[in-house]
Amino acid sequence: MNKIIQLKDTPFTRQEGLEFLSNMRYYKILYNGVIFNASENVYQFSKLPEEMKKDWIYRFARMNPFTARKITRKLPVREDWEDIKLKVMFDVLRLKFYQHSYLIKDLIKIEGIIVEYNYWKDTYWGYDYNLKQGENNLGKLLMLLRDAFKNGQEPNFNDFYKYENIKVP
Repeated sequence: MNKIIQLKDTPFTRQEGLEFLSNMRYYKILYNGVIFNASENVYQFSKLPEEMKKDWIYRFARMNPFTARKITRKLPVREDWEDIKLKVMFDVLRLKFYQHSYLIKDLIKIEGIIVEYNYWKDTYWGYDYNLKQGENNLGKLLMLLRDAFKNGQEPNFNDFYKYENIKVP
């Protein structure tokens, strides 16, 4: 039976030793020549239409990740966002682990299914504990990265299909 790693519904995954998996953690990310406070900032910034990015890049880089997530609810989002958001998250996570390579060692120690449990009805990235449903795409991306790193391979987004059918037990 696979061990299930549950990322609890907290901004900073408070399970001892797993905090590094949270996109809200302050791990600086160099993206497009600018240093962002956290991977969440890069992800949220990526939602913006190209014509807005120049005016917003430094603000997103400096704000805290919670503000970055909140502010994008009030800003226009690029038209193709729903089509590309999974790949963008993959790229952001890959940047995070490559730029903080010591985190790779911690990631490959995790065995089993990684589940991002939440209570805020995010059934795309996680699994809503109250609704008892969710795609858990963040957990699947983390497993994809973990398995590639563990096997000494370059993580490839095209391998996501191997994880698509993993269900939250």
